Amino acid sequence: MTDSTSAVAPGAGAGGAGSASTSKETSPSTSAGASAVPAAEARPSAAAIPGETGEKVKYVRITTHGKMKTWIANSLLFFEDLDEEKSVVFHTLPTAIDPSTYPSSSSPQPAERSGGGKDTSKPSPAPNTSITITSKAASSTTDLIPRLLSVVEILKREFMKKLEEKRSPRMKGLEQYNELGSVEALRVTVSDVAVENAVDDAGKGQGQGQEEAEKQRSERILQALSGKNYPRQSQTPYMRITLSLAERPDLVERGATYISTTCYSQALKSGKARAKKRAKKAQVLALEEAKKAIGEASAEPAASTAAPAEKKARS
Repeated sequence: MTDSTSAVAPGAGAGGAGSASTSKETSPSTSAGASAVPAAEARPSAAAIPGETGEKVKYVRITTHGKMKTWIANSLLFFEDLDEEKSVVFHTLPTAIDPSTYPSSSSPQPAERSGGGKDTSKPSPAPNTSITITSKAASSTTDLIPRLLSVVEILKREFMKKLEEKRSPRMKGLEQYNELGSVEALRVTVSDVAVENAVDDAGKGQGQGQEEAEKQRSERILQALSGKNYPRQSQTPYMRITLSLAERPDLVERGATYISTTCYSQALKSGKARAKKRAKKAQVLALEEAKKAIGEASAEPAASTAAPAEKKARS
């Protein structure tokens, strides 16, 4: 399993929109300096250079306070032009982790491409860099996985409904790529002690930064030795799902699990067939009830006319 954000340019950040959980990544080639470069060179195709995709990738961080309706509506609007180079990445990573720069923890990064050149599409952080997050922030990465799956399933259904409403020639769902990893594999330390960022540490002096690093090291050693039979290890799972209009074999090669859109389309068709059967059954029941009501209504006048005749005959 690898990072679904490999198609994003280096240095792109994730920003908030609405509930501060959605963002778009912009490549350096689309900045102000790109005006001096021809259009063909300023934005090459994703197949040629996966890292240069401009605003082709949208990041959505799933949170507890965010609204699912907003995430789904924004994603549908993003896919409205049916640009096959576009993709939406849903993830449960904490805010301290930039999904566009951190690789996935499932598999090592290849040193070279198949053509022999170095792979610069997915930059990794420096070996000595480290981020510390609280245990509360780390637990949310796991607790939000069910909500992430719900958002993805609803989005796939709504996308197919939009295609049917517009009578689009494309009757094919979104391609889905699942990635599951651990926060600790991203060089992230989970600690109950709040640690200030590197900028503040540099401003307050190198001595305090070394003291804090030594404190974190001591905590990790105590945690590792707290196991009864084996060194204790703590893993904090996170999930990342990439939805795209076209297949992404590069994600499969790097460890992502591919969910075929054909299977989803078949499930959608079987669901429609079941709905038609239920509607037909309800129609038959309604027709039977209508016939029964008509029969009862016609029987009442006959009974009312027969009663006076019987009374007269008796007299």
